[in-house]
Amino acid sequence: MSDIHLRFAIAPDVHPDYLSGWHIFLRYLQKQLQVRLNITTYENFGQLRQGLENDALDLVFASAADCSFLVQQKHFQVVARPENDVTEVMVLCREDAPWQSMDDMHDEYHAIACVDSPEVQQLGLILLECADIDADHIDMQTAQNHLQAVKYLMNGTVDLAFVPTDVYHSWSATLRKSVRPLVQTMKDDVEVLSHVLLLSPQYPTVLEPLKNILNDLNGNTYQGMLQDINIRKWRILNDNSDIDFLIDLVDTLQI
Repeated sequence: MSDIHLRFAIAPDVHPDYLSGWHIFLRYLQKQLQVRLNITTYENFGQLRQGLENDALDLVFASAADCSFLVQQKHFQVVARPENDVTEVMVLCREDAPWQSMDDMHDEYHAIACVDSPEVQQLGLILLECADIDADHIDMQTAQNHLQAVKYLMNGTVDLAFVPTDVYHSWSATLRKSVRPLVQTMKDDVEVLSHVLLLSPQYPTVLEPLKNILNDLNGNTYQGMLQDINIRKWRILNDNSDIDFLIDLVDTLQI
């Protein structure tokens, strides 16, 4: 094993059900790359951003916002992105809420539940703009996870919840029937917003071997390993120009 020691972190919005799969995946990468690879867990995006600013990480499965920061401010190199990973968001209300559409919500004060995710929160706020709901009419309450956000909604603590579309569809029929989507993002508008795997510029010799390993994982032999981290296929990125659209969208949306 070489003397290279990579410090790795996963974006806090990755579902806990997949964390064990990530540990297995990382052990495989460590063996194939012949490096030491340690994982650091961050409870929220604020803690992760502090770690990134302090150069505490070398390999990151980052959200779109952190990807933009790492490329532009820390000169990280892109490695790959999941082919099936798109951040789509719904604005949910209770089933018995008085609003039938966003047009019914003008000039009202609303409490909103959302997890600590820059993408989910900002996309949700953009969806509210069609109802002319500005920051002065919002009380944003942070939930520890998406299930807690919908519980806040169901018990009347909040009026609305911002939830990723794929999370909503993963819920039971009973839970979905208790809430109602008012509006959601369109996939074509946000399809470039995804997680990205990035590597520190301090380890240029690792970049191409890592890409080759991920590309090999796309074969049928390793589909189980990828499924365990909720990835259908890795899309290998040639260089940082492959995510120009992602960075432009992050800047445009002010995520």
